[in-house]
Amino acid sequence: MVTVPPPATMYLAKHYKWALDEILEKRDHSHAIILEDDLVVSVDFISMMEQAAPMLDIDESIWCVSSWNDNGYIHLDLPSDKFFRTSFFPGLGWMMKRSLWEELSDRFPSDQWDHWMRSYSTSKGRECLVPFLSRNQNIGLGGANSNSQFFKKNLKAIAHQEGTNLAAFGDLSTLLLRNYDKSLKKKIHDGTYISDTAISFPTGQDDENPSWMSEVGEDDAVVVLFQNDKYEKLSKKLQIYPTQRAMHDYAMVLRFRGTEIILVNKKLSSLLPPEKSQPKDDHLTAVAARAVHTSCNDVCEEYKDGYNCDKTQFDYINQCRVLSSIFDCSKGCRRDWGKDIPNFEKDISESESQFGGHQCLVTEEIPTCEARHPKTQRLCPCVPRSHHQNSRKDELLIVASEGQDISCLAACKSVGKTCDPTQFNFVNDCEVLTSHFPCSKCITNQGQDIPNYVSEPDDANYGKCLTQRTPPTCNGSHKNTRRLCPCVG
Repeated sequence: MVTVPPPATMYLAKHYKWALDEILEKRDHSHAIILEDDLVVSVDFISMMEQAAPMLDIDESIWCVSSWNDNGYIHLDLPSDKFFRTSFFPGLGWMMKRSLWEELSDRFPSDQWDHWMRSYSTSKGRECLVPFLSRNQNIGLGGANSNSQFFKKNLKAIAHQEGTNLAAFGDLSTLLLRNYDKSLKKKIHDGTYISDTAISFPTGQDDENPSWMSEVGEDDAVVVLFQNDKYEKLSKKLQIYPTQRAMHDYAMVLRFRGTEIILVNKKLSSLLPPEKSQPKDDHLTAVAARAVHTSCNDVCEEYKDGYNCDKTQFDYINQCRVLSSIFDCSKGCRRDWGKDIPNFEKDISESESQFGGHQCLVTEEIPTCEARHPKTQRLCPCVPRSHHQNSRKDELLIVASEGQDISCLAACKSVGKTCDPTQFNFVNDCEVLTSHFPCSKCITNQGQDIPNYVSEPDDANYGKCLTQRTPPTCNGSHKNTRRLCPCVG
């Protein structure tokens, strides 16, 4: 009989539990700072923690201070005296209060403690303060959760504070939740919006500024809207971490060559003005599978006649609070990987899962309507077929009008087809417009001729592409614009 040793992550969790019990319970210290043996801290590491510690008492929405910025890469501007808020627990050199340990100690897991800390059932929506410029250097090429390839790709280029200066972080009241939200929301509302397809960072420090920077006002922030299925591609262009970390309310603040860039999830962030956000389908219903090993296609068809699974709506239900309203998530809600997520681990025993099973799962992966798993019940986004945003017709041809003041009726007729107004949701999109026109940026506007490209040089919006929130029409046209049209037949 071969005995399989426990994974290294179990030893880590056991050691963390012992150490924190010793420091915060037996020795009755007010705070604990947790470091790993492959971290080299900056000279002002302790000073930074001392300056931030009062915030753990003042604001109940802050539960930790970390010294590690997951997106603190060397090609970015990283102020040494500024914090930001993040809902993603960074770990890697962090501080907590005794009162938090009193809450967590009895429930601390036997494995994967860091993933457990990132679960909504543990964090309860609380956030960490993190410096833009990290206060530790990770020198571990490998570990329980990573290897040398992961280190070189994601961790090696993280900058850290060097030298002997002790940074003064000043007045931290701007980090109080109400103040932070107010400030960030104003920047987003007043910012210059640039398409996620148009923005990128140069690969070399000596490369010229990218063209999009010339569009930005001196004091304006750049706002880039994204959705989950496009984030990995965007992260490669910006050379940042490939999954969504270092975010507050689904918004991430970066700085590059003197310009502030704010990446905002257009479906989920409450910081966006209504005209910029992409709301869920009014008829969306989150439906739980009645049994394990059932796809969302089957779930929605069984739910009600005329309903389909709409994969574009998964973002709105892939959240712990939604799962908790439908399933018994009392044993926890955590992040995991799988295209059958969001779901509930119904038939997973404690011997099959280091988390004990019977938990709700959310994912950073892109779910599909077809996936299913023999041990889980899925949660599915069901909408009426008449509202199904994903029902793209096979014969759809997207056509740009050849000139200005041409309606979609005429543009489609010129290629032997007809305009189909039900297909505008596949056209009224910045990324689609950018693939057909040389858009300098995308903005939301109103007009019977939208979506379009402003091609008249004398127009104030010359060079921009326009989208709108209200349903477009086939017959609109304008003397200054070229339309983009959904043609079928």
